[in-house]
Amino acid sequence: MFPEHIETDSLDLRQLSTSEVDVFELYELFAAGSDGVEEVFEYVPQEPYDTVKDASERLEKAESRWADGEQAQYGVFAGDNLAGFAGLFPEWERRSARIGFIDRVGGQYEGRLRNWTPLGDEVADHHRYSVTREEYRRSDP
Repeated sequence: MFPEHIETDSLDLRQLSTSEVDVFELYELFAAGSDGVEEVFEYVPQEPYDTVKDASERLEKAESRWADGEQAQYGVFAGDNLAGFAGLFPEWERRSARIGFIDRVGGQYEGRLRNWTPLGDEVADHHRYSVTREEYRRSDP
């Protein structure tokens, strides 16, 4: 249903799975206490990884949701290096989807969803943007 591999001029997106993403590399990139990780997770609805098992569970959950057609999560690679991950989150009944990054195609800020996602002992807000089909087509991505 989802493409397993998406290649651009500068990035390579591969299915976020145990066969494509090294769990230790994922853990090291987003481990609690590593440089800059708090800023990374300021707007991301999850917490940094405390253990390699946390990173492994992230991969397993991504694979399960992919198989069920619920969402497509990708490891984002710059060359051979894992740089992060992104996702496509379809809302099938609404014929729309959410993505992790829409700046390149424009769109409109719709507002903040307060207390939207539980993160450990806290609840995070989400900032919501939308892109219409016409805006996307005009952007020539």
